[in-house]
Amino acid sequence: MNSAVPLLQKAGVEVYSGVPSEDLIKRLPKPMLLILDDLMLSIDERYLSDLFTKKSHHHQFAVVFITQNLFERKIKVARLSAQYLVLMRAPNSLLSIRNIGVQLFPRQLDFFLDAYRKATARPYGYLLIDMHASSDPALRLRTNIFKEEQEDEGTVVFIPKNGALIKENANWLCALSRAKCAKRCGRLIRKANTDQLLSLVEVCLNIVASRFQLTTRQKKRLMPYVDTVRRVSRARSERGAKRALVVQKGEGFGGLFAALLTPVLIEVVKSVVTRNT
Repeated sequence: MNSAVPLLQKAGVEVYSGVPSEDLIKRLPKPMLLILDDLMLSIDERYLSDLFTKKSHHHQFAVVFITQNLFERKIKVARLSAQYLVLMRAPNSLLSIRNIGVQLFPRQLDFFLDAYRKATARPYGYLLIDMHASSDPALRLRTNIFKEEQEDEGTVVFIPKNGALIKENANWLCALSRAKCAKRCGRLIRKANTDQLLSLVEVCLNIVASRFQLTTRQKKRLMPYVDTVRRVSRARSERGAKRALVVQKGEGFGGLFAALLTPVLIEVVKSVVTRNT
């Protein structure tokens, strides 16, 4: 018996050997999380496919299938039906990881592979690929999703380095940079959509990560607002970005945009758009 089994049972997790029968699944209380660990050889292909495509929806349970080969023929339907993929570090499966990137990120393969390398650099690191239909496309690659990790380091969302968000929202960013007062900036931000806000987050990420070369004058103008720029760079949702950008004390809001957007932001926008056209 695996040494982890008694610990799982003590925590209230029911553990069974082999593939659970349909009758057993029906008897277990719902809603339920069904974890199938290392059952590639023993599970029937059609049964696994039905668990992912039919039974899980009809009987109120979710399925986690743990495997070392994402491209095994018998799990193709399960893989294509999965709403989330979690990739661990696997030196012997780099080709499979690349193939996943080609399928899901055909125009951003380098970005995907870089996110995978960073997410799995530490022991037991992982990359979550969020393919749920209701999820924001800009937040598809994440790590540190568990409560303990969020308390230590915060959830990490990987955003393309190539400035795709900035390029796509260049007109909005330019309009924001031309705003003459904090009130106008606030109005534009309150009406902004998710992609527009995340493009501004990407600018802050570029500044924090030193990907954009600031002049000495720009650095001096930004120094009073370092904490705000870092706070914006950590925003991972529309709500979080609006909170970081709009909720400011005293004169911070107007001063932030005077320093951040003029001339730094407009120069970032121009450099990225020029580089990608």
